[in-house]
Amino acid sequence: MKLPAFARRRVAGIPLPSILIAAAVLIALRSVPPSSKKPAAPPTAAAPQDVSPSPDAPTGSPAALPVSPQPAPSDPKPASTEARRASLKAAIQEILSTLQGDARLESLSPLLAEWIELDAPAAAAWAAALPAGPFRSDAVGELLLHWAAADPEKAAAWLPGSGSLDPESASTLAGQWAVSDPAKAASWAASLSNPADRTAARAAIASSWAARDPLNAAAWAQSLDPSDFPAAATAVADAWARSAPARAAAWLASLSPDPNPALEAAAGTVVQHWTEQNPGAVSQWLNAMPDSPQKDSAASLFALAAAPVAPTDAMLWASSLADDTLRRDTVAGVCERWYDAAPDEFKAQIPAQLDLLEESALRHGIYEMLYEKDPEFRLTLLKIADGDIPPPGADSSDAPDAQ
Repeated sequence: MKLPAFARRRVAGIPLPSILIAAAVLIALRSVPPSSKKPAAPPTAAAPQDVSPSPDAPTGSPAALPVSPQPAPSDPKPASTEARRASLKAAIQEILSTLQGDARLESLSPLLAEWIELDAPAAAAWAAALPAGPFRSDAVGELLLHWAAADPEKAAAWLPGSGSLDPESASTLAGQWAVSDPAKAASWAASLSNPADRTAARAAIASSWAARDPLNAAAWAQSLDPSDFPAAATAVADAWARSAPARAAAWLASLSPDPNPALEAAAGTVVQHWTEQNPGAVSQWLNAMPDSPQKDSAASLFALAAAPVAPTDAMLWASSLADDTLRRDTVAGVCERWYDAAPDEFKAQIPAQLDLLEESALRHGIYEMLYEKDPEFRLTLLKIADGDIPPPGADSSDAPDAQ
């Protein structure tokens, strides 16, 4: 039997019995006739009780899902829809009682998607009635992903009065909605009264929008009020830099000729993506910039991002920064990232870099880092710096006691 994609994603992390349970649930679900093509009738007044937690359920446990009685012959709903609804509830209850963590949520995802299609208000009421905690947040988020893809306006109308509105759920709904209609998603985000919810929603819209249309997303981000602009600009920059980092960098530079603390995160994410793709292009871009605090800030970000992949270039840029504090912090950061990525290479090559670090404060940052990570090599480096022993690979005739 071939497991579906959502089950295969977590096979490596699920005990064998859990995999078998999830597979058995899926087989049972597939044996039930598919839903009728006719739309389900509006939920009755009894629908919320049908999906609310059992009063006997322990605190912190998922809500129980009692199976509804079979509809009377006069019930206008198709029998296949009611059978599917009952089967979904039984399958969800089985997963809740047998699986934990990511395996549970991934197994629930396709079931929640179908429940949304059958009866979105009932599925939403069930998620909102779960005991407060990480699982409830995850379940609401998963449900909103499916609902926002199918009917974002109804999901948006439900969320504020559900007791589940927070920055995470606002971000989930707005980001998914922006895939199909960023303008309407932006209008909904603007209606949110809580600043944290509104900022999170707008950042998610910016990210989703910029992945498809960065120019319009950037223009929209620039129209936002100052409190929400930095988060939205960072999201635009992150998404844009994945496909066109040079254009994203040019956009950020056009926003302000001087370093802007509110946009440091945006500049950092652009330089990070660009360095991963083409560190040489970033170095050329920096060389073409006139000396300025903005250049120092960009060069520091580049040095830190390049440390694991191009440590020599990173050290050159870090040691050339004009600002004393920024230079010391960047050199120390480059050395730490270089050591973490390739400790043997760092220990073999850093002695030759000491000539760049004439200031005692710059060397002190390296020694301080090594005090925590590699005290034995720290002592060796101190002796090399003092001329007591030759650096690795040096000719024996260069040693102080050579005859």
